[in-house]
Amino acid sequence: MIAALAAVLLGAMGASQSLSDVVSNAAFHVYVMPASAQPDSVTVLASDSQSRPTSVKIIYRLGDRLTITVLETVRVDDETSSPAPSPGPTGQTYVVNGYPAAYTVTGPYYQHVGWLTWNPPGVTVTISSMDMTDAPTLVNAALALY
Repeated sequence: MIAALAAVLLGAMGASQSLSDVVSNAAFHVYVMPASAQPDSVTVLASDSQSRPTSVKIIYRLGDRLTITVLETVRVDDETSSPAPSPGPTGQTYVVNGYPAAYTVTGPYYQHVGWLTWNPPGVTVTISSMDMTDAPTLVNAALALY
């Protein structure tokens, strides 16, 4: 019984990946926060046939209560595609490292979530937070990604 439990726990620990493993093995450029912002969790949401991550969710905990989620998904780069979709009626547009970024706020009044999405070559990046839903703060956090 104890051996079976140990095997399950070891298998679960092996399934999690470190940020450095994901960055080095991903099928796209993974945008990360500076080294001073340690990730709270790194989840590979999808992989290609060669087991390279194609969609990644990284949660950063900054301080005691501030949490930022970065969701990155590879996309096929085709230069004939139309530009990034414009934001919805309540959205705003910003520029993140030369790319248009759509900012929106969703959720009920007591639990807003701020979303900022942009499309650098080959990847769609979305940064969100329930703790900092104002656009300037999310744009600054997005500009810190490299």
